[in-house]
Parts: sequence; structure tokens; C-alpha cells
Amino acid sequence: MTERTRWAPWALTGAVSTAVLWAFLSAYPAHDLEPVGWDIFSYVWQTRLVGHGALAGAGPKPGIALLAATLGSLVRVGAAHEFVVLPPVVALALGLAVAALLRVSFRLPAWTVAVLAGVVALWPSTARVVIGYEANLLFLAIAVAGIALLLAAEGRGGVLAMAAVALAGAAITHIILYAVLTAAAGLYVLVSGPAFLRERREGVPLLATDAGAATMTVGAGLLAGAAAIYGWLGIRISQTLSTNGITWLFRGRTLDELHRIMLPVTAPVAAVGTAIGFAARGGRGGRMARAVVRFGLAWLVAALLGVAASFVRGRIPGARFLLFALPIQALVALGVVGVGLVVARGPRPGALRTAAAAIAVVLLGLTATIGGWRTVHGSVGSRTDPMWTVLPRAGAYLARAGTSRPVVFLVNSPTPHGAFLPKLYLNVARTAVPRDLVGRTFVYVGTVANLRAPRITTISPYPLHQKWRRGYNDLSREMWDLARPALSQDPVVLVLQIWDGAAYSALARSDPARVVAPGVFALAGPALAAPSPSSAAAGPPGTFPLPTAVAAAVAILALLELVGWGYARTALAGRGATALDVACLAPAVGAGLVVPPAFVLAVLGLDPGGVLGIVLLAAVAALGVGVAVRRVGGGAGHRARGASAPAGTAADPQPVAPRPGSGGSNAAGSAR
Repeated sequence: MTERTRWAPWALTGAVSTAVLWAFLSAYPAHDLEPVGWDIFSYVWQTRLVGHGALAGAGPKPGIALLAATLGSLVRVGAAHEFVVLPPVVALALGLAVAALLRVSFRLPAWTVAVLAGVVALWPSTARVVIGYEANLLFLAIAVAGIALLLAAEGRGGVLAMAAVALAGAAITHIILYAVLTAAAGLYVLVSGPAFLRERREGVPLLATDAGAATMTVGAGLLAGAAAIYGWLGIRISQTLSTNGITWLFRGRTLDELHRIMLPVTAPVAAVGTAIGFAARGGRGGRMARAVVRFGLAWLVAALLGVAASFVRGRIPGARFLLFALPIQALVALGVVGVGLVVARGPRPGALRTAAAAIAVVLLGLTATIGGWRTVHGSVGSRTDPMWTVLPRAGAYLARAGTSRPVVFLVNSPTPHGAFLPKLYLNVARTAVPRDLVGRTFVYVGTVANLRAPRITTISPYPLHQKWRRGYNDLSREMWDLARPALSQDPVVLVLQIWDGAAYSALARSDPARVVAPGVFALAGPALAAPSPSSAAAGPPGTFPLPTAVAAAVAILALLELVGWGYARTALAGRGATALDVACLAPAVGAGLVVPPAFVLAVLGLDPGGVLGIVLLAAVAALGVGVAVRRVGGGAGHRARGASAPAGTAADPQPVAPRPGSGGSNAAGSAR
């Protein structure tokens, strides 16, 4: 191996990783990066709640908030700003983890890691979950990490235990998507049945079989996640399946996602990727390649069945299944790599053919990811809505009042937007109030008169073709159920000009002393004098410029790398993996292994965002390093029965077939 080939894959992967982060962060105004969108604010307030209130208040998907709070113990940028940089880092971790899994499994050249990671991280569906579906995004990253550990274990109990913990983290992050993943694992076990029966007859241990290992680890993750969400937190199953008010939008959103991934363009490239996978399965890649193909196929079938069901039954969110369909971007990434390999392997390879292959890969990669660029840069921009100045004023009033009473905001919008916006307004409001009020802040949907009564506000469901009317009433009932206990506890009630202009104007005229800030009327609560217009107009304290955001992103990535490195190295030992593969898998593994212990701390009422978070990160990282040194550095990283033969070095110009008679010690040595 030459010096050039030693550092070139690292340099290329570093350049692509930098490009991925730049693609996401450059969409924001460089002088002040603030979170935008709606759903992201639910994760911001949930992170603020962790360690400062009952974790059940964060809802059925606490994993992303737990990870953010724990990382925030060292990366001190505030929850809102952390959610500017954390999602791009998780997207990059997802791409790197997929790249490591595919390269090791299919014996691909080392340069392919950068291409695979870039295509997956900037794929349109990945970009979509970065902008608004952060729980889905983290779930995908952790699920890939858990599956990589599972498929690389090949009978090693310690690695299977790591996989089970990581998969439990995925279940805590998004229990519904984990249920779909469990269904995919069931299909994988089914198609692995013949091999399972044959190996058991040959005396292979249960956990050394593909079907047995998957059943135990995925099943353990499901049981642990369900116990955590539905048992320990006491979340009702109906809360995880609630889609009231927006089912009439599902079909359009599904069609939008189909359009976003440009199937006519990407399908042929994905076909090339499929051919690579099946070629490796047929003998070039070995057992791990066959397992990856089977699991990927099962995952894809489960996702596409969900999409098909959404068109048959309109209440199923088909777009979510498309965002879950990670094998699609993996196949496209493999296809881009495959075209490059074909072009480079002509009858007379040389510099000209290598240049042609590079150009082909770059052009195809840009074609596959341009939709992701458009998604990000079309969704992010300056926040000019008056809400971003009025809500901080309301938060400042509550801080001045020093009240411990619950807070209720009034929202009155009997329009199609009123069928879903009040829930989003609640998320934003909870990011603006003092931290100790986050879990006791609510939204009432309706009129001032009905709020004073108090009683629920509903509108006529007719005409029936206006489906939003039923959605409005459903959401009004949902918000009423949440706010009703607070309404009996003498709450502070705020009417904002931005959320009910007519009511605000009438109230301000009748009792101007209760205008506690410009655009904020205290219907109930202390009647404090409004601050001066200059101070009231100020936004959130401090700004978040691009250099600070970049530094925070690098710090988060480095933390996840340190936490997951030992576990990734142990899992990939003896699998023909290079140090680059280990480094690529480590961040996703680190994220998966942090979530479960952070969950335990938060449920016990402890704060993983403080000193305990630092201790947690250090302990998980130290344990991983200890395991790696003992099992790999100490010579115990031998291959289990049926493990793949070594794949060659990172300088391999093309996939290398397994060598007959290759010993386990050589395989372990190649990983070092």
C-alpha cells in the first residue's frame, strides 16, 4: 500500500463530509442560524424539558431530545441552536454508517466510502427528514448502526449485546418506525429460514445463525423500547398513532415525496446498485453480503407495502413510509459507485479511464442529490414572521412575572390552517417560555368567550367536502383535553395579536393596562407594565453565526465518534474492515448507545444535560475503548463460525474475492 492510497480515501471522505455539512448549514443566513420550520420546535422544547420535568411530557419519541440534552452537556449552544447543527450531523452519521456497512459487506474499494456516504446523506428523502422529522432521522441512523452490529456479529455474544442496546435506542427514538423495522426483520428471518434449519442441523449455535441473531436482538430492542415508552413513561398507544386533523393531506404528501426522489432518473441507477448487491451475494462478498441483501430487501418490501397501503386506505401516511425506505438511497448510492467501477475497468485501464470514471461518479452523484439540495435550500431562510418577535416578548413577560401557574395561549383560526397549525404553535410557544413552564404550557383552540366559559370550541362539519372542518374539530378536542386540567388551576392566559388579531384588538381597547407587551394581552395573570418598545422588540438573546455553528457541528461529530469508536472497532474486527470503516460507523453507534442510559437518567429525574451527561458520555466511551482493547488488541477478535474471509486492504482497486483458507488471525490483523 502506498502513502497516497493510505491517506487518499480519508481525504476524500473528509472532503465529502465537509460538503455535506456545508450543504445544510449554508442554507441559513450566515450571521445568525436559527431553527426554521414547525416540527423542529417540538424537539427543542422536549430537549429543554429533559431533566427538568417528567420525561413522559416529551411524548412517545424522546430519543432525539435525550441525545441532544446529553450532547448539550458538553456542547453548550442552547437547545434551539443545537437543533440547527445536530440534524445535519446525524444525516452525515447516517450516510457514513451506510457506507461502512456496504463497503465491508460487498468488498468495495476504499474510495467508494465517500461516494456512498455523500449520496445517502444528501438524498432528497434524507434532506426531508433533516428539515422537520428529526426523530425519523435519528431512528434511521441508529437502526443502521444496530443492524450493522447485528450482521457483523456472526455469533459473538458481546457484539450482539451492543446491537440489542443500540436497537433499543432506536425503539425509544421512534417506536412506530421500530415496529415497521421489526416487521422487516420478520421477513428477513423468514427468508433466512432454510439456512437456519441447515445450520442448526450442523450444530451451529442459535445466536450464530442469521435468523436466530436477528430474532433475539431485534426482539429485545422491541421489548425494551415498548417497556420504556408504554410502561415506564406510561404513554398510551393511541398517542403514538394519532394523525387527527391531517389525514386529508396524506395522499398529496406521498405524491410529493415520489416526485422529490425523481424515480425516472434514479430508478435505472438503483437497478445498477441492485445488480452489485446480488453479485456480491452470489459469492464475491460472503455471508455478511448475503445477510445485508436479505435484510435490505425485507426493509424495502415493508416500506413499499406501507406506501401501497396508503393509496388504498387514505389514513395511512405513505410519505412517512417513503422517508423510512432507506434501501432506496442505498441502492442509488451503490449504483453511482457501480457505474464508476464499470467505466474504470475497461480493457485498457489508465489515467484517462480513471478520469472518465470520476466524472461519471460526480455527475451521477450530483443528479441523485440535487433534490436534497433543493429541499434544504427551499425550506430554510430568514424568519420574518412577527411570531418570532412576539413570542419572546411573551416569554419575557412570564419570566418577569415569576409565576409558577400553568400557561394557556389562545389560538383562533377557523380555517384549513386551523386544522393543524395550533399544534405547531404549541411547539413554538413551549420553546419561548421559561424552562420550568415548558411542561405546563398549553394551547386553547377557539374563541375568548368559550375559553372563559370554559368549554370546547367546534365548528360545523358541513359542507362535507371540506375535510379540514372535521380536522379542525378533532384538533380542538385534542388541545382541549391537554389544556382542560390547566384551566382549573388558575392559569396565566395570553392572547397574542398574531394568533387572534380581532380578539386582541378588542381586549386591548377595553383594558389597555393588561397589554403586558406589544402584541401580548394577559387575559388572566399578573398585569405587569409593558416594557419599552425598544427592549420588547428584541429577539432571543445572542446570535448563532456560521463559525460557531460549524464548531458546534464538528464538536458533536467528534463526541459521537469518540463514544462509538471502541464498539465499532470490536464489531468490525475480522471483517476485512479498515480504520476508515470503523471511523465511519462509530458516530451512529455512539448515538445509539447513548440514548438508553440517558433515558434511564431522565426517567429517574436526573439531568443528562448537566454534569451527569458528561459522566455518561465518558463512561460509555471508556467502556467501548476497554472492550476494543481487550477483544481486538488482545487477540480475542477471532472470527466466528461462518464469518466472511478478509477483504483485502483499503487500497484494493476493485472488490476482492475471498481467499480459500484465510485464517481468522489474518482477518483480525487486516482490521488493525
